[in-house]
Amino acid sequence: MNRDERPAFILDEVHDANFDNIDTQKENGTPQFILKNVTNFSSHQVRGMDDKQVLKTEKQSF
Repeated sequence: MNRDERPAFILDEVHDANFDNIDTQKENGTPQFILKNVTNFSSHQVRGMDDKQVLKTEKQSF
C-alpha cells in the first residue's frame, strides 16, 4: 500500500474551528493541519499533537 502524505485537515478562510478527541493516521514529516487565513482555531486531545490555540494566522502548519 502506498503512503498517504496528505495532511488530515486543510482549513482555508475558516473562523471558529474547534477540534476535540481526533485520531488520525500521520506519516512522519506530514503536518496534521494546514491553516490558511484562519481565526480562533483550537485543538484538544489530538493524537500525536499538543493542545493548540491559534487566534489568527495567514499560514501555519503543524
